[in-house]
Amino acid sequence: MDESKKKIIRDHGFGILLEYDGCYAPKAFAQWLANQADLNCGDIVIGGKIIPFSAQSVHLFLGILIGGEEINQHYDDSAKSRFLKEIKETSLPVMKTFGDKLLHGNLSDDDVFRYFMVVALSSFLCPNSSTLPSPKYLGALIDVKSVKDWDWSKFIFEWLWSSILTYRKKKRQTIGGCRYFFAVSLVPFLFSFPLIPLSCTCILFTDVFVTCL
Repeated sequence: MDESKKKIIRDHGFGILLEYDGCYAPKAFAQWLANQADLNCGDIVIGGKIIPFSAQSVHLFLGILIGGEEINQHYDDSAKSRFLKEIKETSLPVMKTFGDKLLHGNLSDDDVFRYFMVVALSSFLCPNSSTLPSPKYLGALIDVKSVKDWDWSKFIFEWLWSSILTYRKKKRQTIGGCRYFFAVSLVPFLFSFPLIPLSCTCILFTDVFVTCL
């Protein structure tokens, strides 16, 4: 993506996401961590010690905007159609199309930001098993000028927590949501918990911690 498009993203307050290209967390570690979650209070509990886990954590570790209107409360059936009208499409493209047009398309400034956010949300911040973006966040991308008015950290946290609940209660094989944040949020507490399995510690250092250096 060229610098002019990156500047548009930075000007809207989401330039931090450009720094996470290539960052990921291994599946095995995310699953182990999800198994330490207290499903009643939402904390991560390891060896009787508690790691706070909340929208504030998303804000602190990922640098995502916090506070403002709740995205989930403003989702309705018309959001998808209004979003499609803004990007001049008749049906929702697959995620790859958003990525291809972002890199190579001749887009307006507003559409550069919309396309970038769809790619970031669908592949990194709020991924799911579908090849299509979720309509749940499209409403927040209709009016680009108001994008900073939404509580993105809470939305990302609630997406991840919902995925953890589904993983635990329905015994799913994978966890949706931002696994990278889920793993990195543990790093400052790592040496305080001697009960972390050695295999998980090695995974964390080689695939998450080192990536951040």
